[in-house]
This record gives sequence, structure tokens and C-alpha cells, in this order.
Amino acid sequence: MRVAQLLTLARTLGPGALKAVGRLAPLVATHPEALDQGRRLLDQLAQARAGRSPEERLRRTIAALREEAVRARDRAEAAGAPGGESERAAEWVRSADSLATALALALVGMRQGADRRRDLARVQARTDALFAEVFTATVGDAGGSGASAPGPTV
Repeated sequence: MRVAQLLTLARTLGPGALKAVGRLAPLVATHPEALDQGRRLLDQLAQARAGRSPEERLRRTIAALREEAVRARDRAEAAGAPGGESERAAEWVRSADSLATALALALVGMRQGADRRRDLARVQARTDALFAEVFTATVGDAGGSGASAPGPTV
């Protein structure tokens, strides 16, 4: 898969994914391991977004992000990476857990119509932000750029 194909896949996943991939396109183009990592993350997100309803897509996306965050945390701990790496990944896990809770609250029976749509849109925006942060950091790390995402935004 080339960078152009990665950008095409990201485009189908939304503006947050496209922005994250675009930011790292030069790195991905020159580092095959970063390209593989990026493709894996985008494929994982595409599978998650194949749910039937918006709620199911969000639930699956949040679960996929949490799995990736746990893998990143475990990799950092196994490699004996500086405390910041594993703490950053642990914060992603907490953010994903927070998103899962927010989604559950948005789906409570009393929330209907515009309120429910607004709540789901907020959860989607936070999920996209978490994806961009995880993608930027993990693919940047795979490319050896030393790129790290800013602190948690979720």
C-alpha cells in the first residue's frame, strides 16, 4: 500500500483521520514500517466503522482505539521505554474508557432527538481526536521520527 492509498482510506474515515495521515505522509512515504503501522491502524478503524448504526460504529471504534492503546502501553512497558511513553498510552486507555462511558450515557433512554444527536456528535468528535493522537504518535514512533502527540485531548 502506498501513501496515496493510505490517504484514500483515511478520506473515507473522516476529516480527523485524513488530517492525521496527511500530517505524517512524508514520514510514512520513507519508512515502510510506519506505512505498515498506519495501514494496520486505518484498517482496524475501517472495520470498526462497519457497524450498522452510528452508535454501533462509535462503540466499535472506541473499542478498537482502546485495544491499540493497550498494545502501545504494553509495548512501552516491555521495551522499558521512558515513563512518559507508557503513561501516554495509559492516558489513551483512560480516554477510551471515558469515551465508552460518555457513549453509554448518550444512549440512556431519556435522551432523544436533538439532544441525543448532539451528544453522539460530541462523542464522535472526541473519538476522532483520540484516533488522531494515537495514529500520529504510534505511526510516528514506528517511523523512528521521535514524533510524539501532544498531551491528551479527550
